[in-house]
Amino acid sequence: MEDMISPEELAAFWAWKAQTSATPPAQRGKGRSASAGGEKMSVADQIIAMADSRYEFGTSDAGDLYAVPKDGPRIARLLRGGRISLRAELARTYYGLHGKAASSSALADAMLAIEGRAQAEDPVPLHLRVAPLGQRPEDGLVLDLGRADGKVVTITCGGWSVAPAAEDQPLFRRSQLTQPLPVPEHGGSLKELRGLLNVTDESWPLMVSWLVSGLVPGIPHPLLFLSGEQGTAKSTATKMLVQLIDPSAAPARSTPKDPDDWATAAVGSWVVGLDNLSRIPEWLSDAMCRAATGDANVKRTLYSDSDVTVQEFKRVLIVNGIDVGTLRGDLADRMIPVHLHRITQRRTETALWEAYTEAHPRILGALLDLLVAVLAKLPAIRKKADRGEIPLPRMADYGLIMAALDEVYGVPEKSILRDYLQQRTELAEEVVVQPGRQPAPAVHEADARPVGRRPLLGG
Repeated sequence: MEDMISPEELAAFWAWKAQTSATPPAQRGKGRSASAGGEKMSVADQIIAMADSRYEFGTSDAGDLYAVPKDGPRIARLLRGGRISLRAELARTYYGLHGKAASSSALADAMLAIEGRAQAEDPVPLHLRVAPLGQRPEDGLVLDLGRADGKVVTITCGGWSVAPAAEDQPLFRRSQLTQPLPVPEHGGSLKELRGLLNVTDESWPLMVSWLVSGLVPGIPHPLLFLSGEQGTAKSTATKMLVQLIDPSAAPARSTPKDPDDWATAAVGSWVVGLDNLSRIPEWLSDAMCRAATGDANVKRTLYSDSDVTVQEFKRVLIVNGIDVGTLRGDLADRMIPVHLHRITQRRTETALWEAYTEAHPRILGALLDLLVAVLAKLPAIRKKADRGEIPLPRMADYGLIMAALDEVYGVPEKSILRDYLQQRTELAEEVVVQPGRQPAPAVHEADARPVGRRPLLGG
């Protein structure tokens, strides 16, 4: 019985063979199991049959080959990679069915056949954590909760809802860093998040605008920079903000050592958090600028002499540090400096994260409520901007979101967009690094000056 495969898998195999070969496979020696009509199947053919009965295959617009389960959550699994790849899954499944491991050569032969089938399909986009439903944010968005049941949040101008991904919705991929979000709950408030962070009143509205934009794919995103002296819980705040919208096995990472290290981090997560930066080397400054607005990493494909792999990504970035020292002007222009107060009354790490975990579903729901309101305002805001009635910053799409937030909160004299534009002017004056010139003061010194107070954004 150990060499038997199910009738369904056998039928799927022969159906696949009929599409790819005019004749059934000939007997090629040992390592085969009996099939209908006395034919023998090699281990490679058994693996192909098993895969074909369970998955559909395709290729992404970035050239990644993937498989999607025919039954169960519609989450794309890359054919090759680490422990979550299809190759690893097929090896585990074969061992579970037969009580013995498939040989490396059998797996390699099977994967070559499966890859050939995937390459024959028309390319489609694969998304990480968030995906658009149309050309513009107001057309709707989808948030992958990263759960085993495949549930997603569909967000439109009319509201948000949680359900398994529909067949006509965008396809998501996950990385080994992807962790699940809680199912969001209605009726929450961002005041719960505000109570867990020691951000200044002046910085809070800009932080909220960064969070809202962080759920919008396909646009350039500003880099959130948390500054403050020792004892301001910058690392904890960084982790909380990352975990709010893109939980990761590594929410706050050390400074990447080189461009390849950075690309690995950026490709695997939608929100990338860097912890305790004491300095930002020039190459990393350039890399973060490109990731904020859209980047591509080109490298030689493994086990290939000439093929290249292109990794394209736009990412949401957050960093923290006491003093990043010198900053290049182009990075400063993409940055939102947020200053943290020193904590006067401390809680244990355990108590703080227990409170955060308990409130997370409500906070996420409140953020989605705010995003829905912003999406509803965007068409009118876009028309005003087209008429020149709204001044937009370099990151114009982010400027539209801030303008929509101003409309949602309806306090004209306390404008998030106006404060952001004023902050841009201050940073342009104070954070300028040119070749051969002395660098300007650290960014948090510019942020320390108030830029106007407004009521707390409670969601």
